[in-house]
Amino acid sequence: MKRPLWNALVWAALVTATPVLAADEPLFYCMTDDDKALRVLEDGNELVYQFGADLTAPEMELRRPRSEVIVRNVLKPGPIMTRSLSFTNGIYRYAVEVHAVRIPLKYDHDEGGVEVYHGTTGLGGPHCAGGVQQRILYIQGLPPEAVPVAD
Repeated sequence: MKRPLWNALVWAALVTATPVLAADEPLFYCMTDDDKALRVLEDGNELVYQFGADLTAPEMELRRPRSEVIVRNVLKPGPIMTRSLSFTNGIYRYAVEVHAVRIPLKYDHDEGGVEVYHGTTGLGGPHCAGGVQQRILYIQGLPPEAVPVAD
């Protein structure tokens, strides 16, 4: 079997393995090591990135139409799949990432965080401490790449 077809089949199997949750729940939520929250919400046709100690008054909030949020899918060996949603803010880009490790009956878990970029230079960013609540891998209406990228 050719590798692109195999990657597409594995991606489809992994993405459909978990049911979609209600739309009123966050697409992504976690707490960082410094006790700040990361959250991505759906608001009609917009996606909202929030970061801060108090999300009723976040330190940063970026609202973008779905069509302006850059989606990247990566299938890595393991199988590990990553989906990132990137919100641009001038020359900065905030990539909310979910890394889903799916090894049946052994080691299933999700990891996540935000990678901040200045142009093409990665600056690092806050990563989730402990559990990740996410629906990023399963949401409708985002334009996934035609074939997952293998790193």
